[in-house]
Amino acid sequence: MGAAGHWRLAIRCGALACAGAAAAGGVVWWVLGPAHAGAFGYGAGVGVLSLVSVAGTVSLLAGRSFRSRVLGVGSFPARYMCVVAALGLPAYWEAWPVLPMAAGVCGVYLVENLVLVPGLMVAGGRRRRKRGVLERRVAA
Repeated sequence: MGAAGHWRLAIRCGALACAGAAAAGGVVWWVLGPAHAGAFGYGAGVGVLSLVSVAGTVSLLAGRSFRSRVLGVGSFPARYMCVVAALGLPAYWEAWPVLPMAAGVCGVYLVENLVLVPGLMVAGGRRRRKRGVLERRVAA
């Protein structure tokens, strides 16, 4: 899967997560009120941004140069540190209710694992063998 395939898969999964978060946010608004729905939407937005940035990390890790691979390795923990800061600071300042905000992020990560991972497994199995290349097996 090329770099464009990673982006396409991440954006498709992000759109699915946004649609699910909008539906769940409506339920949260109806049950708990607008403040909790806003916190849920903020958490889901942070989760979707983190999800789409996965494609950037994968593109960097799949790069041909050593520099891009090092940036890819560094971007993986940096992505999670940004999520921690984006959720931790409003929680510390008591700007948003914490549980709906955390539920929004967790919901997006759940969608990511249910949709994106099987999609990558299917896409990875579609690779073709190159013609004229023989595979050599050695008996142990």
